[in-house]
Amino acid sequence: MKKYLLTLSAVAIALTSCDLDINDNPNTPDNEAITADLVFPSVQNAIMATSCDIMFNYAGFFAQYFEQMPEANQFNKIADYSITESDQTIDRAYLQLYARALEDIDVVLGKVSNKADILAATAMRAFAFQLMVDNTSDAPYTEALKGSAVPQPKWDDGKTVYMGIIDELTKALADYQANPDAMTMTDLMFDKNAGQWEGYANALLLRMYFRMYDAGLTEYKDKIVALVNDNKFFKGDVTIDIFSDQTDNRSPFYASYYALGTSNHCASYPIISYMTSTNDPRIAYCFNKSVKDDDYVGQLPGAKALSKTWNGGDWKNSNVSVVNYSLFDGSGVERPA
Repeated sequence: MKKYLLTLSAVAIALTSCDLDINDNPNTPDNEAITADLVFPSVQNAIMATSCDIMFNYAGFFAQYFEQMPEANQFNKIADYSITESDQTIDRAYLQLYARALEDIDVVLGKVSNKADILAATAMRAFAFQLMVDNTSDAPYTEALKGSAVPQPKWDDGKTVYMGIIDELTKALADYQANPDAMTMTDLMFDKNAGQWEGYANALLLRMYFRMYDAGLTEYKDKIVALVNDNKFFKGDVTIDIFSDQTDNRSPFYASYYALGTSNHCASYPIISYMTSTNDPRIAYCFNKSVKDDDYVGQLPGAKALSKTWNGGDWKNSNVSVVNYSLFDGSGVERPA
């Protein structure tokens, strides 16, 4: 018994001296232990994974850029426009933007005072909300991201959301211009170039101004003209160039739709018709010629099932142009730009 008590005492002393809390998970540290520098890259990654994977897929079908391959079936419901609420087609995009990107942006904005960092985080916040509105028209905004205080936030109309994020971004831009700090957070897009973030913010504002104007709000015309005349936009391309053709390091769309060898996408008839009629040189970059006819052939949107009937039952993958998922054709030769 004496030996047993001594052992318990030794364990108690060890636990006390090490300040070990067995209820803390070292893989999920609390908010106080996380710096904005660590959070911001996850914001950029979540938005990229949404816009370049989930949204890009169904939006490509809806915009009639591509179609479901004749012998594939993964996206038949999207291709046939037979989507129901139970299919949850857009739910994953909503989850990525709100529960990951936008919540993390709130964490960042709660931890930084640097005007360049605030501008970058606000630009990402504006872009995330803009993506939601452009996809769903209405979106939670004024009551969003309040946790258990507002578990069911109302869905604001697109105009309300756009006007709100335009105001947020305009203020962040003006604050940065009045006090142009150097950016401190890890940045996958512009490598901490605050001037590029200023140009990116202006480009986001310009796009939203155009859409407000197209919606009939003619007062945005003067704002468009002023931004264009000022001409303070980012230089070059906006990219997150951190990927390689290796497992777990591929870009989201490439990894989901090409690397797995699912062969789901072929060209749609409208995009092929438009690009061939206008002699658009990008057609060779976007699509491969069909194996059967050695020509650019698109599938009629919403008519995958009927195509077999129209073609005497002989409508195969070889009949249509496959989407180019990569800059390279597999032989290491870069495709025409």
